[in-house]
Amino acid sequence: PTRGIDMFRPRLVAVLMLLLCLTAFAAPAAAEYGFMIGANRSTITGDTSLIFQGPDFADFEDMVGAFDESSLGLTAGFFTVLNVNHDVNFRLEAVYNEVGGRGKYSGTVFLDGQGDTDLTGDVTLKTTYIELPVLVLFPLPSLPQHRWRGMLGMAACFAAASQLRLDTWIDGYPYSDPLPYRERVEDFTYHGIVGFEYTAYLKETPFLFGLRYEMGLRRFGTDPVGQAEDYRHRSLALTVGIVF
Repeated sequence: PTRGIDMFRPRLVAVLMLLLCLTAFAAPAAAEYGFMIGANRSTITGDTSLIFQGPDFADFEDMVGAFDESSLGLTAGFFTVLNVNHDVNFRLEAVYNEVGGRGKYSGTVFLDGQGDTDLTGDVTLKTTYIELPVLVLFPLPSLPQHRWRGMLGMAACFAAASQLRLDTWIDGYPYSDPLPYRERVEDFTYHGIVGFEYTAYLKETPFLFGLRYEMGLRRFGTDPVGQAEDYRHRSLALTVGIVF
């Protein structure tokens, strides 16, 4: 039953986002276009021991650890703002977004001639997504409406690349290895977005300074036998944009 629900959720989200897009385009609106760029600090919720599964890690045992540190990433993209009325606007975006996280792990590994050997290390996991957010922009109470706006929406996220890096110490000797991780990342996931934006004018050109919190609403990882790894992204991004 859980697998059936997980398969149904992406379709439901896709339908809801399509309805939002159709609502936005159907409303009488004056469109504006722009570009934004920024940086984010992201984390991953989950247990690092889930990484050490499958034939590549057959000699690893008793692995424990957690993603407990953040990672920096780039975010950039284009957007269209549909001015539905004086109060509420829709924004459709196409965004390149790097998210990830870092953590620690420990356990044992079987080595020829040495047997079970203790190991500790750091893990870094970063995934690049092409995201298609649909946002509703609205005025914030008690703040100048033409300057401050809140934002709320969802993003369909398509995985483009993913890399896992393990920095390991085996009996005190360092060993580092970047590993491809793309085949264990779901092709599609979705994020919820909430934030606010401030508009400043330079010679009548609007510049948009935004702060947004993005949270994964669906697990994005799978182990080698196709079982879901309970990993979700969370990120806080600062952006600056310009309207053409």
